[in-house]
Amino acid sequence: MSDEAAKPSQTPSPTFWLNLLALCALAPTATVWFQSHFAPYFTEVVVVGGAFTLWALARLVWSVVELAKEVDVKDASRRALSQPETTRILLAGAVVFGVLWWTTGSLYFELAGAGEGDERVKLEVLRADGSPYRTGIELSSDAPLAGRPIFWMTGPLALRCRLRAPADREDRDCSVRPHARGVRIRAPEMFAPVEHHLIRLVPTGALYVKLPRDGDPAQAHYALTLRVGERTFPWSDLRKGVLITGRADSADVEALARRDDRRAFGEELEASFRAQRFPEEEAKRMTATLGLAQRPWGTLELKRGAELELRIEHVTGAHPEDRRLIFGPQREHVGADFAQTIWLGVNP
Repeated sequence: MSDEAAKPSQTPSPTFWLNLLALCALAPTATVWFQSHFAPYFTEVVVVGGAFTLWALARLVWSVVELAKEVDVKDASRRALSQPETTRILLAGAVVFGVLWWTTGSLYFELAGAGEGDERVKLEVLRADGSPYRTGIELSSDAPLAGRPIFWMTGPLALRCRLRAPADREDRDCSVRPHARGVRIRAPEMFAPVEHHLIRLVPTGALYVKLPRDGDPAQAHYALTLRVGERTFPWSDLRKGVLITGRADSADVEALARRDDRRAFGEELEASFRAQRFPEEEAKRMTATLGLAQRPWGTLELKRGAELELRIEHVTGAHPEDRRLIFGPQREHVGADFAQTIWLGVNP
């Protein structure tokens, strides 16, 4: 009998090909999953070839075993892939990995775009309702990366990221979705500069002449209510109203109010009162009163295009029937200009 006939058949079995195909499908998918959610967590840097580095390490270990034990790695691998037990192991691994693939997300922050004075960047992550999800995140030249994988997600997680230092940036969406690539936020580079607007709430002449003056009975007054979504804000003195919009903790209210062009505002007031047929002296007096009385009322976290609803009631007592609507509801939007005027009048 010849030597060729004595050798066992070298033709791979169907089990071998099935296991090989399963391994070829599972390995690259696992590599993508690892790079998306775990490479930064384990290495603390965004490593593109993290999984391939592990593969190289495994090959090195096999080479050492091959040299020490004289093991034929090729033949051992072929025998292992031909075993039905390997099929069961790959099937179990595919099921476990499939569950992890569809329920894993990740959120990482990387220091980028910081100026010379921004040696340390501080962040927090908020849920959609404003409650804290994660606080106390710090990035620095010594620790330029922070974050972690998020396991067992059943759906998208709506999150909003906020810079605490520096605080002159807008919030940004950082929602995390399972079975998708991880979210990478470069801070502060990916946060847009904060935008503030100044809104003057000014009574028209028809309303101005109705407002109580100093010394009038306190029981009767006019109450302005400002509604933003589901929130309402009361406003008592209609002669004094400058509203600042934008991120509240980054707003120097007094400094922003000083940016207002008071001369242009005075000219706008006087022209409006004259157009309403007030005598010249009366128009100048009302302009002087309103122009000097305008002062910052507060800050609302609104962006350009946000909607406001305003209404004014004449209040004569403490009961609901003692409140009569005289203006509104009127809807306005935050404009593109830094300063804008909203006129408060009287309904026909």
